Amino acid sequence: MKTKHIISGVLLVVLLAVTTAAAYATSCGPPAKANPQHIKGGESFPPLPLPVTPLRRTEKKRPPSPPVLVVKVRWGAMLKGEKDGKPYFYEDWTTDPNDIKNLLKTTTTILGIPYTSREMKLAEFDFDPTQTPILYFTGHEAISFTDEERAKLRAYVVQGGTIWGDACCGSDDFTTAFRNEMRQVFPTQPLRILPVDHPIYSIYYTVAQARYKIDAKISTDVPKLEGISVGCRAAVIFSPYDLSCGWDNHTHDTGTRYDVADATHLGINMTAYALAYYKTGLMLSHRVEYAKAEPTGDNDFFIGKIVHDGDWDTDPNGLQNLMLAADRATKVKVNFQEQPDLFDFPFLYMSGHDNFTLADEEIAALRKYLENGGFLLADACCGRPGFDLSFRKLVAQLFPDGKLERLPDDHEIFKVYAAINTVQYTPLVQAEKPGFASPYLEGITIDGRLVLVYSKYDLGNGWEQIPHPHTRGVASSDAFKIGINAIIYTMTH
Repeated sequence: MKTKHIISGVLLVVLLAVTTAAAYATSCGPPAKANPQHIKGGESFPPLPLPVTPLRRTEKKRPPSPPVLVVKVRWGAMLKGEKDGKPYFYEDWTTDPNDIKNLLKTTTTILGIPYTSREMKLAEFDFDPTQTPILYFTGHEAISFTDEERAKLRAYVVQGGTIWGDACCGSDDFTTAFRNEMRQVFPTQPLRILPVDHPIYSIYYTVAQARYKIDAKISTDVPKLEGISVGCRAAVIFSPYDLSCGWDNHTHDTGTRYDVADATHLGINMTAYALAYYKTGLMLSHRVEYAKAEPTGDNDFFIGKIVHDGDWDTDPNGLQNLMLAADRATKVKVNFQEQPDLFDFPFLYMSGHDNFTLADEEIAALRKYLENGGFLLADACCGRPGFDLSFRKLVAQLFPDGKLERLPDDHEIFKVYAAINTVQYTPLVQAEKPGFASPYLEGITIDGRLVLVYSKYDLGNGWEQIPHPHTRGVASSDAFKIGINAIIYTMTH
């Protein structure tokens, strides 16, 4: 049976066969005095070697300069402010002149790794994440980019760079403009609230609650950072509530901001997160493609990837790598042709980090697909609880009378190709569950046939074969065994 576009959420690319700034400025501090500086060509980012200049025998040895971690972008027109009845002129980005310098000074003390920052216009920046991993924008006025700058910003992020945005004093103008600009830079990936289980809130300090200062009133709530993900990495991080004043140790009563201590803790976490995911970002910039121009025959095996309203493309290379491994293991030829019909896919895969939903008609179509011979493999990327909760809710909607049940260790899916008796898990799982080594999959069985398999421990990260910090998942070799077994189980049932 074939029904065109029966689930709109299934990817059809087959993977295998104004408040004025002047008013704010008088509260945020004086404009910066330093002239912009350029990044030195020899500077690099650990774990690469630190820059070293050869010395003559008579010269006194000096330690190498710390590598540049952050460039704070100089942007906007010259503005006029007034303080104590006297006018002065300033640029909007300078109103917290020591914000990033203070943050990196504190980070150096806390993490024990020295880094420095630079200030420059975007036109002076080389957009090379291996030289400068973080690009930082802050201000009150509406920020805007040219089409050329948007293209360069997108390439910088895709190649491994990170963008930070901060609405100084909680400025609505900056917030609205920054969100709009990021929407143009990443048209298919909107800024989303990073949920409280995101590692950015716990990678060094645990920030489950944060203190906000709204004008002179203090309140407490969950932290509210927004992000755009590239694969598993939050590559754009934006705070609509002021962080920069906290980093610059300002405690004035204007606007909406984080308490100084919480702003500092979040800033240190953001820095630690960028450092931890730096290598991941660089490696994710290389996309794997195994494409064939023509179908190879009746033995082609097609897999579809479900697109939902969450971050569905969390491991862009993972499924590709699994498909290649399955091709080698089974000798079933890989085919990447586009297929418009859901029922041409014997196998569907879905993943994500956070909450997601499917429309009622998509749920109904997916139920029909599974009841009529289809198979779904799903896993919670990084083992994150947001996706886990949403997926369990989806299963309850698909099969109100069914229940996800753990598959017994002797289930055929654990022996149909590779014998899986024990599983190695990632260090985070080992730390949380010492000694745990049993294979853990849950499933739904209809009329004796396993139609749905779910792993609350990440599989896709293992398929990508690159470092993914802070992951509750299955180690790479065992993740491949589980994935290949699932494919062969589908072929033989």
